[in-house]
Amino acid sequence: MIHPSESPAAPEASALTGLPLIGPLVLFLDKPLADLGMPAWLRGAVEFIILLIMLYHLVKWLLHHLIPWLVHRLVKPTLGLVAITRASLLLPDFIVTRLLTLRKIRPPVLVYAYGNAVLSLADGLESFVRSQFPAISNLRRFPKKLITIALLAAFLLWNGTYCITGTSNQACVSPSAQWRQSLLQWVKEVSAKGNN
Repeated sequence: MIHPSESPAAPEASALTGLPLIGPLVLFLDKPLADLGMPAWLRGAVEFIILLIMLYHLVKWLLHHLIPWLVHRLVKPTLGLVAITRASLLLPDFIVTRLLTLRKIRPPVLVYAYGNAVLSLADGLESFVRSQFPAISNLRRFPKKLITIALLAAFLLWNGTYCITGTSNQACVSPSAQWRQSLLQWVKEVSAKGNN
């Protein structure tokens, strides 16, 4: 029977578990990889590659398929909303103009200015929806290399801002520095075993 003080220490979790939104997925991947006896640096590398591949395909699917499809489906409802908004904003103009003309009073210029402003705004919004919504379907041609570059840039940004707290005598370390330290420690352990 092994004494609890002699049992192997629980493997340290990957720094990638600190990633926003996908940290729990990394934690889910980390445990089976640790159970296989993978060193922390290799687990981190495998998890990073898996995450990069998964995120690449997710972003590619979003940009090339979901967003263009969704925008295409939103053109008609958005134009309908613009028409309803235009009609409801012109209703006070109509009521005031109608009441004044029934009393044979010429409506003031402000009433016409309000109506013209509402029409101009609604026409501009409708023109924008008709021209720009279909243009979003050009995301289908978004370069795949830029997706990879954007994902790597996001990782570097996260790596530069995320801090893994060390022990009491250790300062904050970045995830890539932790991975490098884990790799160096593993190399020392393997070298020490090879020398024995």
